[in-house]
Amino acid sequence: MKLYFHPLSGNSRRVLLVAAHLDIPLERIVVDLTTGKQREASYLGINPNGRVPVLDDGGFVLWESRAIMVYLAEKTPGQTLLPTDAQGRADVNRWLFWCSSHMAPANTVLVLENFVKQRTGRGPPDPAEVARGEALFAQTAPV
Repeated sequence: MKLYFHPLSGNSRRVLLVAAHLDIPLERIVVDLTTGKQREASYLGINPNGRVPVLDDGGFVLWESRAIMVYLAEKTPGQTLLPTDAQGRADVNRWLFWCSSHMAPANTVLVLENFVKQRTGRGPPDPAEVARGEALFAQTAPV
């Protein structure tokens, strides 16, 4: 299996952690986000969203980190990451979906402003955006 990823991407790292936990070897292909490789036509043919990570399992191409994590677990006999009963699986899905819908937007603002912009030459953090990200995080973190 191939994993298109970037080492600084939290979404990529979560997939790598699941693969490591499950002892799944991955051929790692770095997509350099700092130079815009994710926006090139060749990569957009793999993931039209221009994001990492992307898993290619013998021609089956899957993007979205949480979908990849579930796929890797379901593909692994005897795995212990996903419950086998419907209620347990629903609870895991609830938190995966919640993270995508609520926590990730807050984190994205803060990571963009405090980390990405400086490392990609997009200027200093915008204090108003940092405050917005902190407010979003404060709303979601107590859940």
